[in-house]
Amino acid sequence: MKHLTIEDFHLLLDRPGVECPDDLAEHLSTCDLCAATYQILTAPMPRGSDDVGDAANCPYTHDVYELFRDRVPTERLPLLGHHILGCEECGEFFRVLSEKEKTLPARVRQLAIWFAAAGELTIAATPYRVVNEYALAASGDDRVIETIGTLKNGSDFSIAYYPDKTLFRMRKTEADWLRVKVYADERWIEGWDELEGGSMGFELPSNSVSNIHLAAQGDMVGETILTMPYELLK
Repeated sequence: MKHLTIEDFHLLLDRPGVECPDDLAEHLSTCDLCAATYQILTAPMPRGSDDVGDAANCPYTHDVYELFRDRVPTERLPLLGHHILGCEECGEFFRVLSEKEKTLPARVRQLAIWFAAAGELTIAATPYRVVNEYALAASGDDRVIETIGTLKNGSDFSIAYYPDKTLFRMRKTEADWLRVKVYADERWIEGWDELEGGSMGFELPSNSVSNIHLAAQGDMVGETILTMPYELLK
């Protein structure tokens, strides 16, 4: 049986409120896999999700869809990747499309590897939570990629991705309030290093996933930041 293509699903998504074409409707009525994919696309988000807003469906499902067309800009990958990790709907949609498509874009394959590594680290770090917001910028031919985020307490941090290293930084005044524990090179490391310019942070491997756990004094949950491999963002 020939399954619906991504273009077919785009047609369904791009025509809200319009009756489904007869051929697509007939296929959805007989193909369990495509029907399941369609249900994932149109299902409401779990109650309590921060990304739902007033929308009935998760707004990121379209970005997941575009990912399989290799049309997601590099600057959206950190945010989208972390979202897929924490969103049941988008995570399942990513899994279904990964299994359905015979030829996957390189970044989809790389993201799948990152998800596997991040999943293992997240389990090891329970009960930490991934709650990051990112903006991305690239500079010149050296392809240094800087990710800027804000913790729930308002503290700013940055992650600079270089070909040979990853640098995590915070201002010293903000770092002084936070306990830090980092999982890198298959071991946990506690405490800050002082970097150039008086900032606090540490140097991490460039092409692996590192788990950075930050918590205020007395906060046993804190927040977890997962770095991405440079190869995924260059």
